[in-house]
Amino acid sequence: MVALICVGLRFVRFWSGSRDILFAFFGAAFFVMGVSQALSAFLPELPEQPYVYWLRLLSFVLILIGIAWKNMPPPPPDV
Repeated sequence: MVALICVGLRFVRFWSGSRDILFAFFGAAFFVMGVSQALSAFLPELPEQPYVYWLRLLSFVLILIGIAWKNMPPPPPDV
């Protein structure tokens, strides 16, 4: 849980240095995964609820969006 949040912060640090959008999406995804793990660890009745799995799904969707965004072709230059 703490490791996931630390990895997310590390990716945000990489993003702040390079301004590569993929690092921002990975940082957000790992942060959401860490929050999901924290909720399931500290709230014993919550793992039975689907909310934890929605947060995990959100984190994987963020990773997929980041990869798709990174692989998009650049816009054509204005003439």
